[in-house]
Amino acid sequence: MGLFLLARRIPTYPILLLYVLHLQQVKWEFRWEDADDAETHGPHSSEEMLKWQESGFFDKGVFVRKAGSDQEFRDGKRIDFDLYT
Repeated sequence: MGLFLLARRIPTYPILLLYVLHLQQVKWEFRWEDADDAETHGPHSSEEMLKWQESGFFDKGVFVRKAGSDQEFRDGKRIDFDLYT
């Protein structure tokens, strides 16, 4: 009974807010080639994609789209991942 009372006193709003924010984070998929049969990598967070972009990992070219979408893959050089972090 004491544990139940303690659990009721812990505010759940911050935990719930963090969970909702996590669900709202944009995730990305990428391909090295702009071809339907190219292997798709991901999902990856905007933070990961930004770090890879800044480190030069994508310098030879990459094609990206938001994870879970059926949009076309777009040239990764046109995406500002910093806007999504």
